[in-house]
Amino acid sequence: MTRRTIPHRPLTRLMTSVTTLFTLMTLGIASVQAQTIIYQNDFENPANTNCPDWGGTASASTLAADYNDPPDAIFAQTATADRLCASHPNYADPSNTAGNFVIGMHGGNASTAQIESWGLAFDPQGEPLINGSIQLSKIRLFTFSDYNFTAPETSPVTANFYRLPAGQTYSLSNATVAFGGSVRVIIGGVDQTPIDSDTINVTNSINHATFDWQTYNFSVDTSAFSAGDKLIMVFSGLPQRRYMAFDNLIVTANNTPPTVTQVSQAFATAVVAPGASTQLTIDITGNNIGDALGLVLNNTLPTPLRLDGIASNTCGGTPTITPPNALALTPGTVPAAGCQIVLDVTWDEVDQCSVLSVTNLITDTGDATGDFSFTSGQNTAMIDATADLACLVGAGGTAHPVPSASIWSLFIAILSVMAVAMGATGLYRKSS
Repeated sequence: MTRRTIPHRPLTRLMTSVTTLFTLMTLGIASVQAQTIIYQNDFENPANTNCPDWGGTASASTLAADYNDPPDAIFAQTATADRLCASHPNYADPSNTAGNFVIGMHGGNASTAQIESWGLAFDPQGEPLINGSIQLSKIRLFTFSDYNFTAPETSPVTANFYRLPAGQTYSLSNATVAFGGSVRVIIGGVDQTPIDSDTINVTNSINHATFDWQTYNFSVDTSAFSAGDKLIMVFSGLPQRRYMAFDNLIVTANNTPPTVTQVSQAFATAVVAPGASTQLTIDITGNNIGDALGLVLNNTLPTPLRLDGIASNTCGGTPTITPPNALALTPGTVPAAGCQIVLDVTWDEVDQCSVLSVTNLITDTGDATGDFSFTSGQNTAMIDATADLACLVGAGGTAHPVPSASIWSLFIAILSVMAVAMGATGLYRKSS
């Protein structure tokens, strides 16, 4: 929709702003109401908090023992898939994503009987989609030197999804599974075929002792499910002697698919006079699943714009202004319905339209090299955001408000009185 600047009509602008705000609020509320969170876990509260020196995996516990939450959140697993003590000094987490605990699995060491996997089942509650997100990172196991790797290295992991008929149970098996293969999902003694499947290629670009997170978003069609049917989600398929950490799982029953997180921006006015102020609104769409963590936003306004302050911010984090025109925000959080940052901006009064217009650019490269990214590895649209602002040529410095009708009436009345007085005293004469 094209926005028009209507000079000196504040009521029109106010009503337009109110209408736009109401529309955005309505859309945001509708987006939130369209989903139900059916499972969420940051894995920070395991039943067993013991952390052996080598990191707390394998025989220390099981996912079922640490995180089962009957009747619905019942973990299935093969071998010793377990929680990992991410806060152990052996590990580094520069994005502060992991907290104290994550869960994890490895692809087997000496034998295929050691191949690990884990799964959960969810009730879509009558909704046509189950959406979710989870963060993953390749990491080493300190108990085995052959799990070391040299970054950057990428390992695949498979996410398989299955339909679990109402009233039935399932189990996972690594019997006859080759290294790097998907584990078997068994219902009623019969091996099942996935109704959906993804291969997630996870890269650690830092080093084998440092978490390098990326976010996997998924959406599975459950519209054909009967009442009581559940969706099974299973992670497996790691290569031999490789380990994968998982954190911040959120699953929703939804009537719309996930959206790709994207940044956009717009100035409140299309034209501004030297010395006059406007606002720059930066909008970030949510993923329609849950919080996208670790937002990083950097923006340097083009000269001669000056960044005066932050009018509002619903994206969290710590925003910092570096005069005269730079913004840095980290680590922000983008809710499922999105968030917004509004900046107060001035066209520097010293600059009398040395350029006719400027374009503010926020780059989205899909990684940390762009102005817009996530340390959690949240996927983005990889579409740069631009906003144009023109200079009002010939404004002659600081813009002054146009006097109202009542002020003009008073001004004219004063001139009339002065004219009468000047005529009476002979100071004002009509030319002959």
